[in-house]
Order: sequence, then structure tokens, then C-alpha cells
Amino acid sequence: MFKSITHVIYDMDGLLLDTESLHEQVNSEVVNRYGKTFSKGAKMAIAGRPTLDSARILVDLLQIPLTATEYLVERNKLLYPLYSSAKVLPGTVELIQHLANHHIPQAIASSSSQHHFAMKTVHHQEWLKLFEITTLGDDPAIKRGKPAPDIFLLAAQRLKASPEKCLVFEIGRASCRER
Repeated sequence: MFKSITHVIYDMDGLLLDTESLHEQVNSEVVNRYGKTFSKGAKMAIAGRPTLDSARILVDLLQIPLTATEYLVERNKLLYPLYSSAKVLPGTVELIQHLANHHIPQAIASSSSQHHFAMKTVHHQEWLKLFEITTLGDDPAIKRGKPAPDIFLLAAQRLKASPEKCLVFEIGRASCRER
């Protein structure tokens, strides 16, 4: 039986903003320094995961002679200056505006930390105002990061919505296979 959708929750990276291309560019550059290749398999392995988890997986998978923290230091030197150039993906603003015009409550549930979210969204404040809730990966109420559903359940709770009545848009590992 069809259930009525009352709320919408979005992931951000690769769905609302094109940050995946920035991450791919920078991860490729860093791993190439160590004679490694940032393959689709590596991209799939880290997609949607919290930052430190992604770094640990990548360092282990590609056998890079760094700790996860050292990897992030190298990566962030290249990535942070690029974040403010993240482009909104086609159709994003139109969909969000349409749902807002129809009084559908919307939220963002992103694994990004507050600091990273601020850098990525610096030029997107106008349409971000249409969201009632933004739940981020460094929120202390989140016990398990993605791929666990905790961040989406927390966003639904903060929207005062039943999870069964929420439509969630998420880009994850399955989407990486298709690209």
C-alpha cells in the first residue's frame, strides 16, 4: 500500500552539491604521490562515509604509507581551497523551492562536519534557508556514521516526522558503480 510522504531529507555531497568531483580530483592527486590509483573501487569503498572512516579505508585499501590523520592533512591542504567552488547540481534549487512552495518540510542529513559544510555552502546560503533542519556528521547525537541510518533517523526526529513518512535522497556506493 502507498504511504503518504510528508517530509523530505537529502544527503548533500553528490546530490545537492557537486563535491564528488573535487574529492575525486584531490584523492587522485594524493594517492598518485605514492604510486597508487584512485579507482572506482576505492571511490565506492569510501562513498558517503565519515571523513576519518574514509581516510582509514583508503589508506588500508591502497596501502598508503600514512596514518589516516596524515592522509587527511595532505588531502585537506588541496581540498579546502576548492570547497567554496562547489557547484549546485542541476535541478536542485528548483526541486527544493517547489517543495518549499508546497509547504513540504525538508532537511539535510550530511556526513560533513560543521566546518566542512560551512566551506562547501558559503555561496549557497539563499536556497539553504529553505531547509528546516540540517543534521551534520559531527553531531554528538549520532552514534554511528553512514552507512548506518542514524543521521537520517535523527533528521526525521528533529523534523518531528515519522521515518516511514520521509522520502530520503541519498547518493551512496551503488551510485558510484553507475558512473
